[in-house]
Amino acid sequence: MKVTEKEIAIDEKTICSTSKMKEYEKPMHIITALLADNTVSLGQKTIESKSNEIPAVRELIDELDIKEVVITMDAMHCQKETAERIIDNGDYVLQLKSNQGRFYKKVYAMFDNRHMDITDKECEYEIYIILEKSRDRIEKRTCYVLNEVAYFTNYITEWKELKKIFAVKREIERNGEKT
Repeated sequence: MKVTEKEIAIDEKTICSTSKMKEYEKPMHIITALLADNTVSLGQKTIESKSNEIPAVRELIDELDIKEVVITMDAMHCQKETAERIIDNGDYVLQLKSNQGRFYKKVYAMFDNRHMDITDKECEYEIYIILEKSRDRIEKRTCYVLNEVAYFTNYITEWKELKKIFAVKREIERNGEKT
């Protein structure tokens, strides 16, 4: 399928109700590529277990005829090989978590409040703030975008076309308590 939309989300869901069906031994896992507004499925893969998710996502990416799109995925897919499959035809937004060891620790330190207070003058962060009030809580989400990734020299060569790094911090106030 030729994809002309600009944003695609790839996600895996476990269909728990299938565990009760006699023809299945285990719950069914389905990987889906969706338009970012979640209205149209562009492709799907069924896998037997979560352990097969990474190669199945790569196969799904290869099957999509993507040009100039941004693909988002969760932290499990923050893999160099997966990023390489995307970058020839689009861009990626991947969640970096501890599955990337030293890179994660360096990025985490870059966005740590103590580090940011010291280096604000040297590093230019774009900052976007959204404040929402819902019933008994106030949520403030601050997105920090680091456009200059030269500090991460070792990782720029490993992560094809790494352009920006960002972090989202959430502060929630409920009944006078902040978390």
